[in-house]
Amino acid sequence: MLDNNSGIPLYLQVYEKLKLKITGGLWPEGSLIPAETSMMKQYGVGRETMRRAVLRLVNEGYLFRQQGKGTFVCRKRPQDGLEQIVSFTAEMLARGYKPGTKVLASLQQKPDPSTANRLN
Repeated sequence: MLDNNSGIPLYLQVYEKLKLKITGGLWPEGSLIPAETSMMKQYGVGRETMRRAVLRLVNEGYLFRQQGKGTFVCRKRPQDGLEQIVSFTAEMLARGYKPGTKVLASLQQKPDPSTANRLN
């Protein structure tokens, strides 16, 4: 379920899975999410990892906490439009990676007659 060898911190992997449950409608708006201890067992992570994932969703406005009651899915998720679209490069830089491109191979060849006719 989670990949310890991916280079992506576990809390971010859990965050993505929980966010998908929210945006995919598995956890409807206004619903109480499972207890952190239950999710810790489900994903096989520790308390701090789960807390960081949930806190990020709270900070981004996907979840809210109510003392003595639990954590709930927000009724209106913030900026679910174009404002949230981030380039791959920006996302990887934010995660501490150094993205780039590299040409692995380049080849130029003449097409066969059938392909040449379709291209014209």
